[in-house]
Amino acid sequence: MNILDLFGEHTITAWQTVQTAYGPHKGPEWLIQGCMVVEENKLVRDSNGSEIVSTAQAAIPPEARQDLEPGTMVRLPSGRETTIISVESVEPLSLPLPSFVRLNLA
Repeated sequence: MNILDLFGEHTITAWQTVQTAYGPHKGPEWLIQGCMVVEENKLVRDSNGSEIVSTAQAAIPPEARQDLEPGTMVRLPSGRETTIISVESVEPLSLPLPSFVRLNLA
């Protein structure tokens, strides 16, 4: 049983910002399906260990993790565009749940 099959009804869009001779531009977009997105404020740590407020969190399937790193841009189902603060692999050790990847978003 995959918990994201039950609750993962959202689709988010991600893209990297690429540097060009004319400055930063939006790179190619890709869809991440089967996500669970919650838009709430939460205090998290960024990749440098500093505390920062995350305004949304997303649980995504582990196979969707490639190319996702802090700084990647994401469009949420609400239409809001935000940046990934941190990417964490979650292994629910004591519960019979599958692993997933948590995105903390600015």
